[in-house]
Amino acid sequence: MSDVGKIAWDWWRYLNDPKTGDRASLARLRRCETALDAASIPAGLRLARKLCAGAEDQNLDKALELAILLAQVRGDAPQKPMRAVGWKTFPSGKDAGEPPVLSELRFRQLLQTTPENRLEKFKRLVRLMKGAANVAELAQDFWFWGDKVKKHWAFGYYAAANPQPQTEPEGDAA
Repeated sequence: MSDVGKIAWDWWRYLNDPKTGDRASLARLRRCETALDAASIPAGLRLARKLCAGAEDQNLDKALELAILLAQVRGDAPQKPMRAVGWKTFPSGKDAGEPPVLSELRFRQLLQTTPENRLEKFKRLVRLMKGAANVAELAQDFWFWGDKVKKHWAFGYYAAANPQPQTEPEGDAA
């Protein structure tokens, strides 16, 4: 777990604690649409302060958007985001198995996500996961969104743990 993942998970866990959590702040953050909206909520600013001590505005907006996103998560789940909504087994040929929760079209659109529409797309993803997400992984992926994360998501979505199989199946020789 990276520092971003750990900080985000600790923040999320604190707000969701059944005894001492701040349900009102979570509800307010859930209704936010922009970083500016979240800037008026102390809980959102708390996460931003932890992630952006002395950072530039771009990271401040990203941290406030992350607070909005994590407020959508109702439960922490062990699976990485794309394993939760993607193919359960690598789709091969006609017998592709059970279709994924996230359609391939939506998955491709998700990979085209830009910083300007990242929050909206990630919120939709959390809804598809029925509010249960791996908080630390989701936070890291949101924070470091770029080609490396997108490739990692593609392998997760298609249940392709390794870039290529360890051994070739018999009968598939080229």
